[in-house]
Amino acid sequence: MHITIRTQERHTYQIEVTPSMTFLEVKQKMEQISGAGVARQSLWLYGSEVRDDRDMEFYDIEDGATIILNYERVSLGYTFPIVAKTPTEELSVEVEEALTVAKLKERIQAIAKIPVEKMALFHFSREMEDALFLSAYFVTEDSKIEIKLLP
Repeated sequence: MHITIRTQERHTYQIEVTPSMTFLEVKQKMEQISGAGVARQSLWLYGSEVRDDRDMEFYDIEDGATIILNYERVSLGYTFPIVAKTPTEELSVEVEEALTVAKLKERIQAIAKIPVEKMALFHFSREMEDALFLSAYFVTEDSKIEIKLLP
């Protein structure tokens, strides 16, 4: 069966689960497909947090159910390095979770001399929107951001 994981920013992820799959396993799947660290995730169903050691069957999860993912943010001002990958090189960029994608593009432009309007950024194959914060994409230390050059 499939469930939908919806983030605070209303991004959605479709995940295949079995009735015996635990919510810890769901968190691990989310980490694999989105980069959201397991320890910083909490999953919610009908306004209550679900327990990691409980399975789909315990909560009567049915095909098509929606689970809410809350993601614990790090403190403001905490900076960390990420890797921005162009087709020809890897750049180290210092960021914080509260940085917008637009501001990240400006930092990349300053380092790599790629015009902001000529780049699209991707994290875990998802195109990043300029107005959103990096935290919306679960960008953490050493995350890899792919830079696709636009014509």
